[in-house]
Amino acid sequence: MENVVQVYNETDMSQAVRSRRARNTIGHAIGRAYKNMPWHVDVNIEGGIATITCPKISVKHGMVIHLTRDIESMERKAVQLAGELLERFNVNRTTGNFGYLKRNIAGEALGAAAGEQ
Repeated sequence: MENVVQVYNETDMSQAVRSRRARNTIGHAIGRAYKNMPWHVDVNIEGGIATITCPKISVKHGMVIHLTRDIESMERKAVQLAGELLERFNVNRTTGNFGYLKRNIAGEALGAAAGEQ
């Protein structure tokens, strides 16, 4: 097995740093608001969006937030969208009980593709 070194240019490194910063900002805000829930944040810097998913509901489908320079408003919007995702599937925000969700063969909550149960 060979050692492979991947060299990034400045643009790639800048985007990677911005992506990590946005992911951490959104993830920490949601984690503080909904402590008992697992969350995943996928950031697309080029597109200017981040997708918030709850793996207990769906790995593929989630809520999309537009990235802004105003961190406080982005955090508020992320928490609001995460709460809306839980609300659409009638998940209690404090207990995080996902056991009653009906699921398809892939383990996704039924109705996740449509955005609601």
